[in-house]
Amino acid sequence: MAKYFGKRLVIGLITLFALATITFFLMHAIPGSPFAEKLASFRQM
Repeated sequence: MAKYFGKRLVIGLITLFALATITFFLMHAIPGSPFAEKLASFRQM
């Protein structure tokens, strides 16, 4: 039973790392910034 939980934990950690890495690279591949509009409107005030 411990072997099963250990295996599931390792698979879960690998999946979490893969999702975080993919999200990181996709966010940096998109041009612009998610806060660019908010920052521009704040500076105009």
